[in-house]
Amino acid sequence: MGFFINYALGPLYLKNILPHSTAEDPDLLARLYANFDKMRLKPPLFLIINLEQFKVTTLTWVGFHSAKGPFRPVLAISKWMLKALPPEELEALVLNQVARVYLAHSRRRIFLTLFLIGATSVAALGSVFFFQKIIPGPMAIDLIGPGVALLSFILSFRVIASQTKRHEFEADVFTISSLGVPLDKFAEALILVDQHTQAAPQMLNSIHPDTQLRIDELRSHFLNHSEKEIDSSDRDSNRPAA
Repeated sequence: MGFFINYALGPLYLKNILPHSTAEDPDLLARLYANFDKMRLKPPLFLIINLEQFKVTTLTWVGFHSAKGPFRPVLAISKWMLKALPPEELEALVLNQVARVYLAHSRRRIFLTLFLIGATSVAALGSVFFFQKIIPGPMAIDLIGPGVALLSFILSFRVIASQTKRHEFEADVFTISSLGVPLDKFAEALILVDQHTQAAPQMLNSIHPDTQLRIDELRSHFLNHSEKEIDSSDRDSNRPAA
């Protein structure tokens, strides 16, 4: 219950913690609303994060998509991103957030987290009860408890990390294949943000290995997809007419 409450209160936390302003530029708002209209999604509240001294290079979605009033979800965009990114690159990243909302990634993450909490709790209790049969008394809890807790944490972390990676790839593919963002344009947006994230000046023209891997996986996916389409088309053209 506490997990749901904190997630629902996310928009209020963000608005009270970070300096911000409501997006008011008509051209910017028109582009942002159009991105959500593509998938017939209710648009969130668009906030500009005013942290001039920091390069905040991520778009942040907070709150449940269906919430209303003070709990209406927020898409936070840093003032740095508005200044540094060309409109097409910014739109590509916003559409990537649209893909995540449409694919219900937040809801799936919550369900997985709740499942892991329940499953690891049951496993921990079961382990303690089992070893109490072998080692009577409180010694079973002292010996097994910390190990089971650590194992549960590591397992849960790995499962959530795997889901995060899978969701990222799923949203990237949907952004390109269903929302019409060219792969090269999306890759340019990722590279531009990545390069400005580098702290050292000598690294401004470099790409983080994770970003390069993300782009390479997308290129490989769509290359394989194109090759399969070509093979399917060749088979259809070689099929004798009825």
